[in-house]
Amino acid sequence: MKRIAFAALIVLTAFSPLSVFAESSGTEQKLFASVRDYIARNSYPQTLNLDTCAPALRRALTALDKPGLAAEVYGKETRELQKVKCLDAFSGFARIVPGRPLSRGLLQGIGSSTADRTVIVVDIADVRYVHVSLFRIETATEFVNEVFMRRGIPAKVILDLRDNPGGRMDAALKIVAVFSPSSKSIAIRREYKNAFSWDDEILGLGTLKDTRTVILVNEGSASASEIVAGVLTKGRGVWKSDRRILMGTPTFGKGVFQEPTKVGKHVALWLTVGEYFIQGDRELGKVHGRGLEPDVLVRDSSPREIDRDPTIRMALKYLSQFK
Repeated sequence: MKRIAFAALIVLTAFSPLSVFAESSGTEQKLFASVRDYIARNSYPQTLNLDTCAPALRRALTALDKPGLAAEVYGKETRELQKVKCLDAFSGFARIVPGRPLSRGLLQGIGSSTADRTVIVVDIADVRYVHVSLFRIETATEFVNEVFMRRGIPAKVILDLRDNPGGRMDAALKIVAVFSPSSKSIAIRREYKNAFSWDDEILGLGTLKDTRTVILVNEGSASASEIVAGVLTKGRGVWKSDRRILMGTPTFGKGVFQEPTKVGKHVALWLTVGEYFIQGDRELGKVHGRGLEPDVLVRDSSPREIDRDPTIRMALKYLSQFK
């Protein structure tokens, strides 16, 4: 009976990314091997070092696959994933509430901060300092309200994306739209493993298109935060602007995206299924494995208190030359 169940499990995983792995006692090792093979077959790109990911994968399958009273989310921080080199394969795990369907709404919090707010704004003389810690559903609304709706349109902005691991791309692109010209243009292209792709076009609001902006990044800036920084400072055509520069240290280089895959009774795996390219350009717009090189390199770009942060001081000095 166990052999039949396990054979059915393998068949299911070959056809449905949302298959339920019906594991039972004594099959943990087989389940682990099956899930690892599933990642190898279905993840984008295929060149993965799964051996380094194995401990994290095994821990998730054994420790998290048990009933929970709430939708507890277990995200792997960018720095930890960087150490074990698993970002190409998957980005985290989540515990699913028994009896509730697997959905993006339930699982959107992977890797998210527990902070109530993701946007912090501080006025420093004539410069508006804006720190975005993560891109969640409400981040774009927070950004609009805090940055210019309640305070007026600023002439100078420091947009701090340091240690921002990414999050929801739709929220990130809404922030891009605030800085972009009032026209419809391609921001990114999403490309799947099977070469299927589509372009994300956004209609620029143009609210901050003339604002002098310094975008701060470091090695902890990844995924959606790299896309925001890249489109606004490395873009071409309608995106090109001499009013925005990138400052800090090279970014992480995570240009792939994930979708939730149910791999246990109460566990979901964020499986990498495709890659982003800035402005749809596969060569010049590639972020994954490369990251972004800042226009102004800062030797130490670790975030500190605002009045003691050398990177913020450098950004303020740069902006001071403009009226």
